[in-house]
Amino acid sequence: MRLYIKHDAKGNILSVAKANQSDDSHGHPFADVDENGGVLDVEEAGELTELECHDIHEQYKVDVKKKELKKKPSRSKTD
Repeated sequence: MRLYIKHDAKGNILSVAKANQSDDSHGHPFADVDENGGVLDVEEAGELTELECHDIHEQYKVDVKKKELKKKPSRSKTD
């Protein structure tokens, strides 16, 4: 399983897609990618396997320089 993560220039995730293909020979599934953003292609592993696309969107960010998916710092909730 592969993840395709569309992001803006600051690494904010705009969209997440999961695909059953085993390689990236078909390219990413996004038709419109801003010239300042990009698409990160990662193999789904570990915690990512258990998460839905919207969870990845909420809990992760793209490190644009390193081209890696990074977990966001957890926020404490106040009631």
